[in-house]
Amino acid sequence: MKSKSIDIIIEPKKIGLFRFILEGYDNLAYFTVIEQSKACIKVYFSQDQEKEAQEVLCSMAESIGFQLSSFGTLEVDRMP
Repeated sequence: MKSKSIDIIIEPKKIGLFRFILEGYDNLAYFTVIEQSKACIKVYFSQDQEKEAQEVLCSMAESIGFQLSSFGTLEVDRMP
């Protein structure tokens, strides 16, 4: 089974909080930092859990404040 991914741009100081919250969702997704100076990260998740990942990441974007690239057919752009 293939995984899907989404790119996120977040303030560098918020990466630790992002990791802490994402880890609370027990293996829903994991991420890697693509470019540390701009805090661009790539989040990977299972195709089977795309809806759950979308819901969690959209909620996190609202509370933490970061920008998501397009997520399937849903365009999400949240950055305070």
